[in-house]
Amino acid sequence: MYAKLQDMMSRKNRSQLHGFIQNANVEELCKVLCDKIHSTDIIKVLDEILQAFCNTEKFSENKLKIVKGIIKTLGSCKVSNSHAEEIISLIAMDFPNFSKNCLIQLVQFSTSNIYSNKDNFYSWKDLLPILLEILEQEKYIDYMNSEVTGSEYKALIVKSICNSQWEPSIAPCLAKMFGDMILEKKDLNVVIITLCHKLSMIALNEIPPFVYQTLRLCSNSSCIHLIVSLRKYFASYYSDANNEKKEKNFEDICTTSLKEIQDAESNVLFHIHHATQLHYKCIKDLILVFKKFSMVPEYVLEPFILSTIFIVSSVHEEQVFEILHQTILRKMQDDEKCKNSAWLKSLMHNNCDIMDVIDQVIANSDKNRHVILKGIMDLGFVLMDTEHTGGKVNKYPTHKIGIQILQRLMKKRHEICGSVLQLLTDKIMAGGLLISQYTDCLAYMCSKLAMNVLDFQTYIITLLDQLLCVPGTAAVQILYAVLPLIHVSSNVKDNLMLALRKALYRKGICTRKMAVTGFLELLKMLKMNSIKNLSNDYSKNSSMSTTLSISTTILTQVILEQHNNTSNNYGCNKRLCIDILNILKKCFTQEFEVRSHLYEGLYEVVIKNPDLSEYIVEILLAQLNLYFETDENVLPPLKIDLSADINDVQIVPKEPIATLISVLQAIYIKTASEEWEILNKIAIILESLCARMAQTELEHLNLDDTMNLLDNTPKSQQKLHNLKEMIGVYESLISFRVNCWVNESKNIAKGIYDLFKGYNRLMDIIKNIKKKRGNKNKKNKDANNTTLKKKSHSDIIKLPNGNINLNTICKILELHYSDKWADNDEAKILRSHRDFYHYILRSCISTFQTIISLSIPEFEKHKKQYIKIYHEIGELLYKNVILEFRNAFNDDQQGTLLALDCFKEYCCLICSKFSSQLSQFLCSNQEPTESFNVQLEAFILSFKVPLKISFNQDSDEDELYKKVSLILLEIIQQFVHQLNFQEENVEKIFEWIRQCSQMEGISVPAAILILQILLWIEDCDKDYGEILNDVCFEISEKLGMIHKIETSTNEKYKIINESTVVQAYSILNHYIKNKLDNVSWFLERLKAEFATMNVVNINNEQQDLVEKERSLCRQLSYIIQILYILANISIDPGQSTNSIFKNLQQLYNILSKLTKYFYNKSSSGNAAFHAVRFIQVIQLAGKPLKSTFYNLVTHIEESQSKDKKRLKTDTNIQKNHILRETKLIPRVVYEIEQFSKEVLLLAKKTGVPLENYIKHSVTRDFRILGSQLTESLEQMDISMLSTQRTNVTNINNSLAHDSDNTSSSITEHSMTES
Repeated sequence: MYAKLQDMMSRKNRSQLHGFIQNANVEELCKVLCDKIHSTDIIKVLDEILQAFCNTEKFSENKLKIVKGIIKTLGSCKVSNSHAEEIISLIAMDFPNFSKNCLIQLVQFSTSNIYSNKDNFYSWKDLLPILLEILEQEKYIDYMNSEVTGSEYKALIVKSICNSQWEPSIAPCLAKMFGDMILEKKDLNVVIITLCHKLSMIALNEIPPFVYQTLRLCSNSSCIHLIVSLRKYFASYYSDANNEKKEKNFEDICTTSLKEIQDAESNVLFHIHHATQLHYKCIKDLILVFKKFSMVPEYVLEPFILSTIFIVSSVHEEQVFEILHQTILRKMQDDEKCKNSAWLKSLMHNNCDIMDVIDQVIANSDKNRHVILKGIMDLGFVLMDTEHTGGKVNKYPTHKIGIQILQRLMKKRHEICGSVLQLLTDKIMAGGLLISQYTDCLAYMCSKLAMNVLDFQTYIITLLDQLLCVPGTAAVQILYAVLPLIHVSSNVKDNLMLALRKALYRKGICTRKMAVTGFLELLKMLKMNSIKNLSNDYSKNSSMSTTLSISTTILTQVILEQHNNTSNNYGCNKRLCIDILNILKKCFTQEFEVRSHLYEGLYEVVIKNPDLSEYIVEILLAQLNLYFETDENVLPPLKIDLSADINDVQIVPKEPIATLISVLQAIYIKTASEEWEILNKIAIILESLCARMAQTELEHLNLDDTMNLLDNTPKSQQKLHNLKEMIGVYESLISFRVNCWVNESKNIAKGIYDLFKGYNRLMDIIKNIKKKRGNKNKKNKDANNTTLKKKSHSDIIKLPNGNINLNTICKILELHYSDKWADNDEAKILRSHRDFYHYILRSCISTFQTIISLSIPEFEKHKKQYIKIYHEIGELLYKNVILEFRNAFNDDQQGTLLALDCFKEYCCLICSKFSSQLSQFLCSNQEPTESFNVQLEAFILSFKVPLKISFNQDSDEDELYKKVSLILLEIIQQFVHQLNFQEENVEKIFEWIRQCSQMEGISVPAAILILQILLWIEDCDKDYGEILNDVCFEISEKLGMIHKIETSTNEKYKIINESTVVQAYSILNHYIKNKLDNVSWFLERLKAEFATMNVVNINNEQQDLVEKERSLCRQLSYIIQILYILANISIDPGQSTNSIFKNLQQLYNILSKLTKYFYNKSSSGNAAFHAVRFIQVIQLAGKPLKSTFYNLVTHIEESQSKDKKRLKTDTNIQKNHILRETKLIPRVVYEIEQFSKEVLLLAKKTGVPLENYIKHSVTRDFRILGSQLTESLEQMDISMLSTQRTNVTNINNSLAHDSDNTSSSITEHSMTES
């Protein structure tokens, strides 16, 4: 038959051909076509057959059988894809000629093929869209024994496919099929959700085509379901791969390798990137969804989600990075709030770490994912840019996260270093003074990735060339960052030398100090005893001539000698160092500040590079000889007048003699063991200075108590300058004597104390000047003159930073406390001079306080140099003052008070600036344990004894004991804030502080601190503590209640007394405000979680959300009960009542928002608040608390009426009262009414009678109290009636005007309720 068909087709007699086809047996015809399906001319034959049946209704069944047969055969035979597509396309083109019934049967046939999955070519994916499009035009179709329209039929078929069981392997084809249909939004959402539900069962190699088709399907809809499903899919695969990698033996083979997973994920991300570039609407909708997710950071901080966001950032950069910044900031804020609130900690189980997630993204991103790598880099810079937003340092340092991100990225992906370095250079040059975050990142690159940086050293050279244009402090940061490169690049070193030499002669003290810093750092790094040659660097393989031509240096002779004798590295470094020292000698002609900076830096050079000590000593000694009086009979031994020049009407300080002597004696101590002749000269000079300075009296300095050194005359200024310098000289010589002290020293204690007496003589002049100035100001003060006058700079004598450094302080504390000096006679003599010991402690306190003001580079340098000394001082004070408090206090009360103050400053530093060293400090004072919290708990409890002693006050020393107890509690408070309440139980500390709160006779400041510590621990450790409630009842008993209520407290807190009760009331309001802030914060997160679940249909988290709602309502009930007690307390108007009104306003605002939340979540048949006890919240806030608020307002009015005379005489107080009443009280009333309004709307929507639980106000007008009215009328003079009528008329007019403006505002007199 097939041959006959071909023969008739060749004759081109179409009528005869069509007649033959129509009369042929359809089964035989179908069999022939199926047998010849592989033939190339089957397309033409099939086309003629379909045309033969097209115009005749009676042959429609025959045509249907042929089409079904061919599709069925095609699905199981082995033909090429192109051949199959031609056949299917031919059949689909003829569908418009099919009858409606045939089309319906073809739809059923195609859907059955979907369920059976026997069609290898998935012909249904091309046929069904066309079939349903044609049938959609029909007015009615019989489906399941009912008539539906064509569009309804299409929706029913789509829904039937979605609800049926089919193989996950056909999901990509189904996605393509649905993508070719025009679906309603509701049907499209059903399709997407169904496909995503099957995603977890799709093979890894099928995922990329599935994602491509699904993105195409939802190009104009939301693709968040797809992204969330992909997140779970790849997270599961990565988790399984990592587990198999950990658990497998050498003989095992992973079923899916990590490389296969990464390749599949890369293909998926490529398709998302393609959709982003095509501006699919679903990508724009995805950004809006991610913005909602930012309130719940753990939804965003997932490897795949972050990768997707970085992909999208290639087009929507600004929006995406704003979302990421807000997400990371929210995560940091969540962590901080959870740390300080046990209630929030129990609700937010978020264990994701930002840097761990970033590490995963970087690890999964190979070189082909350059878009993601660029996105990570851009995120790092976006976070770094936020450090000084608005001129303030952020509380949550997101810039540190940005630095870490860039560090991790460059460590694993070196190819990104060039781009990072270019951006860093641009940011540094444009950043002005606020560049510390960028220089930190640059310092990491130069120290850890030096060879990668040298590939792009052009940027470094650019920075060095512009060093003179950058502000001095910022230039120092750049300098410290770039310095590590001089070890590997002579080119960088030479350009740095050139820039520094230019800067040394540039105007500006900061710029010159930067140059000095640079040269000093070079001296530290150029080790003369090192075999390393600084010029054998990255370019060492190049010829000498090439190197010389490229690396043009200022020190040409040194470089030439270096290349002529490359083996003599010692000599090269030595000559280079000497040349730098000769350059630095030029500083002796520069400003006072530059010289001082140089002297201080030279001592650090000696520590780092001891071989330069002799050269440095020669330089400093020569400078000192200019001012040293060689005649032993001359007093003072220094030509102090030469240290400053007189310029017109003012003096210009020239030489910091005190700093010079301080540095010289420190270097001498460091190098005293060397056999240098010059050291003997220094020793002689220093001994002479010590002896003669001890003999120097005020007349030798032309000073006396009657001189006014605050005058602006040059003579007075010079004497004041000389006075300051001599004070510094005394301190330097004291340091020299102390640091020279050994066990065999004789008469050294007397020498030290003699110097100290000379120091005191000068300090007495300073004290007398200040005292006279204070008396003069009091005497000349005009009581009627209220004009504010600015202080003249001459009214304040600012002493320079002391020359008693931490090493000296530590040595003296050792002499005072250490057992090895206990039997030393000289040490006993010095210990007997308690005033000297007190002076050292005050110097230590001053030194600790100045650390806070150091710049970042200076602080890091200081920390590295002195951190061990800090620990030694802290350990000495702790073991000898805290642990031995009774003995220390009995021996020297004033000294113990100063030592406690000093230890408090140390604790402040160790808990803030040196927080990373806290664990080491605890280990040095406690037995080593595994837990940091255990060590810290033992440390805090060691304050029990001294605190108990300080509470047992004697009447004669009451004030001293109060100061001691206050300092001890401040120290305890600092360390309590360092406790990690997530790890260990702190019941011992809690019980101890609770016992302290039940003690009598404690000072007011100490009692307030105890209350604050107690409430802090309870808030951090307990969800719903009892102390807050008990303290409220205790306050109510002391101050009285407006409306009598029954109170029952578990314990009495004796720290609450008449002296502390008002402050305690304010503290409670403060902690209630913190709780309300946490509730408000969590409510915003709860709303975001609910919105997120609505978007992605996360049904398994619904129960968790209900638990969170229940906990929120429980917390609100607890807060309402506390506020009910506080608002019922009879307290005088003032700041305390302002606080309670603000808390009430915030509470009702939160309640309104929570009611709106339940309104959005509830429906007419489902009240979402039933299972979470929200009705109890409404009942507590709607009746008792509301009534208590109105009673409080009435109480305040009555209190004000009693003070009417005082208010009339003081217009400022009257004005403040009026402003307070017209703002705070109406705001609370407004929030109450808004809450009532939202409750009524919720009741109307759900049908629950919530209005029964709130109390409605009937009127807000004047309250007429009969008894008070009668009493007032009896006392009122008749002559005042006219005045009263006038006042009443004015008040009524004012009230009427206010009522017109806002119907919900409250009058400033009183309110009545029904």
